Amino acid sequence: MTHIIYSEVCRDQLGRLQSEAHCGKSCGMTDPAEIAQSFASLAPACDFWSVRTLRSRAEHLGVTRGVADPVSLSEDVGAMVTVHAGGGLGYAATSDVSSAGLKRAAAAALDWAKRSAGRMVSPLPLRTGKPVQHD
Repeated sequence: MTHIIYSEVCRDQLGRLQSEAHCGKSCGMTDPAEIAQSFASLAPACDFWSVRTLRSRAEHLGVTRGVADPVSLSEDVGAMVTVHAGGGLGYAATSDVSSAGLKRAAAAALDWAKRSAGRMVSPLPLRTGKPVQHD
């Protein structure tokens, strides 16, 4: 059985996120809202940023030659940072969702955005501050 929690928060949505009620128990730094708030406090100066988080929990059961294998539990947590800066676009991913890990990912994404500025095939879309609706 696998349980996946996926969330994306951009700079323009952070105020809404902070005002929403959450699960009532501390989920640690695997909670998408806490990761986004942590990232917001150290996000680079740029035109736009977003952070997508993924938390996956899985339980694996198996049988070898008619004998049950030990139950295996796993949990994966990660974040994908997107930065628009100066007409460029940069991405960076990390499985270290601590403040230091998010800061390294933000710096890498900003570096890639600066490198791609002026080299984009098409211009970046204008950010209106309104969330994108997918039907």
